[in-house]
Amino acid sequence: MADFYKEVIDELKAEIPVPISPEGPKFPTNLEDIDQAFEYEYTYSLQEFGKIAYSIAHYPVVDAHAPLTYIEETDLIKYIEKISKVKKSRIEAFLENMSINHELLKNEVIEPWKYKSRPNRLMIKPLLKITQGSGDYYLFGNWVVDISARVWFSQIVNGRLPINIESLKSKQLKDALQNQRQRVSKQFEDEVLETIKRMVTFAERVTDYAKFFGMKGSLPGPGEIDTLAIDKQLKKVFVFEAKDIVRGLTPRDVKNEMQSFFKSPDGYVYKLLKKYDFVKRNLGKILYYYNIDEKGWKVEKAFVTSLLR
Repeated sequence: MADFYKEVIDELKAEIPVPISPEGPKFPTNLEDIDQAFEYEYTYSLQEFGKIAYSIAHYPVVDAHAPLTYIEETDLIKYIEKISKVKKSRIEAFLENMSINHELLKNEVIEPWKYKSRPNRLMIKPLLKITQGSGDYYLFGNWVVDISARVWFSQIVNGRLPINIESLKSKQLKDALQNQRQRVSKQFEDEVLETIKRMVTFAERVTDYAKFFGMKGSLPGPGEIDTLAIDKQLKKVFVFEAKDIVRGLTPRDVKNEMQSFFKSPDGYVYKLLKKYDFVKRNLGKILYYYNIDEKGWKVEKAFVTSLLR
């Protein structure tokens, strides 16, 4: 059974970025604005989040509690301070934000997997805080902490959070994440365009349709075409829509993703159909612009996504 869980964990680790360890790797420069906004929101930076999580995930497991660790709060803080070199006040803020209080459950038996609210799940908050007498203790699994940190980083590098973004106190982090989403989306669109260029006669991004009609000024049309590709050998014009998809963490995430594609009238599918219809109706003018005779040409449409479903 242990080997099975190790295989599952290794598979997850292969998909999700490694948190920032005390020794490295170097923090990505494209996340510096998120790092600062993260600190404004939580009082500890994203770099410090990674270092603290890395330290906890690598806490030496005692055989008596394996595969879990049960440790008094003061001892855990001292250990994290020594390994991560992060200030005590910031470690305390991390522990407060990343732990579930066992008193939320009224049952005598602690069953944290029964927490139903999104923020109070072990994959989001991997530490269980337990008060005994006058002392506070933490119960956690090292692998769970490691995977939780990877989930946070995986979401953040894609401009998202594993919690409801509307629950944030500050606008800074919301704006920084939005900027990151735009950067990631634009990068994926550029990669798709460059890939398709190598496969067809000609391809480009279309943001203004006025040139196809010999007009001066602007003609937005049905919206930007991520990649308009022309293949003279196949005598086809392709309308490609590139979508960078982030793997959903919950059934609600999957539902929202499905709606973003298929819900009328603003779903991605309907927007692609409008662009396809526009190109099909004006195929002669578009081919004329590229000095191509329209006889025998067809129009195709397709999505290019970063994940297969």
